[in-house]
Amino acid sequence: MSAALAHAPRGFVLRADYDRVQRQLDEARERLAYFEAEKRFEEDAAATGPALWKLTPVQAFIVRLLCARSLLTRSVLVENWPTGPEPHEQSCDVFISQIRARLAPFGIRIETVRTRGWKLDRETRAFVRRAMEGDADTETYGPAVAPPGPSKRPCDADLQRGILERLEERRYLAGPLRRALSTSHAYFAPVRDRMEEEGLIEIRRSRRCLFHTITEAGRARLIALREQDAPAAETEGRNGSSH
Repeated sequence: MSAALAHAPRGFVLRADYDRVQRQLDEARERLAYFEAEKRFEEDAAATGPALWKLTPVQAFIVRLLCARSLLTRSVLVENWPTGPEPHEQSCDVFISQIRARLAPFGIRIETVRTRGWKLDRETRAFVRRAMEGDADTETYGPAVAPPGPSKRPCDADLQRGILERLEERRYLAGPLRRALSTSHAYFAPVRDRMEEEGLIEIRRSRRCLFHTITEAGRARLIALREQDAPAAETEGRNGSSH
């Protein structure tokens, strides 16, 4: 007789009882896997890099993600978020800004790839990886990185033309269109709304999505703007050729 049969309870076992015990076992396995994942994260987060960097466990986790790939996209950051609910896009930007502030005094620059994500160059990535593992000779990579200056408000006419030029190519959702123009919502929304009122663009609202398309009036306005620039460009070309 096998050991399993020797220790099995005598008598008939109801299917419902078997299913109940099986569900309990599955739930216990899921809880165990969750706690093991949390334990691994805590162990990884315990090594937060050089003490002078003063990274929090979550910040250190994000820095490791930056070191592990040539480009850290927002989707990858959200999918690999270490703990708690998945963050919003703005939360990701806040965390990256905090990390930039912590690493800038040590010459470490995090580059923003417009509309895609963030990256470290190859040499910086190698240095940061060694520092996070405790192998770097020093915590400082180079001269301190100057913080970015205050964002300059774009000219309304330039922003309007940028919207028309991008919508000439294809239809855009609100978020990607604003990011493609590298401007904040505070500057983008009023100009966009005025263009809708003037009939230059059309906005189709579907639940939480706003689909933007250019109208015939918008195309005409864009052609007129380009024609205004044409004489100036020809004059510059003639002046340049005369020299």
